[in-house]
Amino acid sequence: MATALAIPVLTATSVAASGVRLSHDEAVARLDEVGIPWSSSGGCSDRANPECTSFEDIYSGTIDGVIMLQGASGCALRLTGGTEAGHLPGPYSHEAGYKVDIALGGCVSDYIRSSFVEVPPPEFGIEAYRSPAGNEYTLENDHWDILYR
Repeated sequence: MATALAIPVLTATSVAASGVRLSHDEAVARLDEVGIPWSSSGGCSDRANPECTSFEDIYSGTIDGVIMLQGASGCALRLTGGTEAGHLPGPYSHEAGYKVDIALGGCVSDYIRSSFVEVPPPEFGIEAYRSPAGNEYTLENDHWDILYR
């Protein structure tokens, strides 16, 4: 008689649609593998300090989205914001692990503007674009704020 195999069922509570939570070091290792640097105005990675850039508890899907953006665009990217304090709150926020900030650059700006559909920007943005996957790219004064759902 054959033995039935127990197959785990993944639910929204067991694995988020955006992947799994990463530590800061795990996220940085993934970025390092593909040559994406990150910077901090305070030269630190303390999640509680708004002068730092932290990736603590960021979703793997958010990091994967940045890696895919660099690959698809062919542009050099630099992350300037992650899950550190000081961003607007919300269910799909930086703190919640869904958003990153990247430095402005002509290459990536041209790619976003030519590849995605322009949508009305949120209150904090100058212009905004949405990808077919539902990712949102919002231009702020000195960076792109990117939401990966």
